[in-house]
Amino acid sequence: MRIALNARKMTRTESRIGNYTLNLARALLEEDKDLELLLVCNTTRKQRRLQSARVKEVRFPFPPTSPFTQFALGPFLRRQHFDVFHSPFDVVPRGLHRPLVVTIHDLNWIANSRYNSNNPFFRLLSTAFYRHSLASALHEASRILTVSHATRHAIIEHTPWNEGKVRVAYNGIDRGRIYPVEKEMAYRTLAHLMAPGTPFVLTVGQGAPYKNHLNAVRGFLAAFGSRPEYRMILVRRALTRDKALQALLRSPQAQAQVLCLPYVSPDILNAASITASATPFCFCTTQKHLTVKRVRSSRA
Repeated sequence: MRIALNARKMTRTESRIGNYTLNLARALLEEDKDLELLLVCNTTRKQRRLQSARVKEVRFPFPPTSPFTQFALGPFLRRQHFDVFHSPFDVVPRGLHRPLVVTIHDLNWIANSRYNSNNPFFRLLSTAFYRHSLASALHEASRILTVSHATRHAIIEHTPWNEGKVRVAYNGIDRGRIYPVEKEMAYRTLAHLMAPGTPFVLTVGQGAPYKNHLNAVRGFLAAFGSRPEYRMILVRRALTRDKALQALLRSPQAQAQVLCLPYVSPDILNAASITASATPFCFCTTQKHLTVKRVRSSRA
């Protein structure tokens, strides 16, 4: 069997769906030794993304989340040899005439477009595009994968006739990115960010409104503003400007306690995740709410 995989989000810039796609491809090759993959990529590389004789790369040089995917990728793929096409995100080709699997991570654009952008003009155009593309993906797919039961329930509530096509397939763990490290070594990895043993809260995510970074920082300062030994590491890939958050981060209190970074390497993120777990507090964020809870711990 040959699976065509939309790998156009596997770029030099790390991303959630890019990492998901890469690890999915690796796992498929490991699971079935007779399986072949056709990677549909944005650009060609001198060095192949996956070093395997069972992998072939083809180039479709258009943005992955664009009308070109819906209307031009289908004719392009019909000239290729494969049995199943899998899109790891919710923009799929129309008229493919082959079995199609799509992974739906969330229905934010349908639930509330304000979760995705603070820019009214961008939100207006993107809402129309993504709602249409989501509807098309749900209709065209032979099988719909979701990464959580919450998304599965949202799909069934929105389109109950698709219930029979939806399956939950949890995200796996990349052992090359998440692995055990002694806390002393982890603290040494973070020494350029803070002194070893510093208690801190870790928040990671892109800069879309649904990540709720503004209220995460507000909550941290409300909980720990009177405890100057505490820090917050906010790893935030900014997509658009957030004036309220930027103003808050310029405040003296935030300047003293909040470290905002656009990117950290996987080893630093792994070390931060391990050492952050030593603090007796956790932050729970949603689109609208933030809760600070004290975690039961012998160290608390």
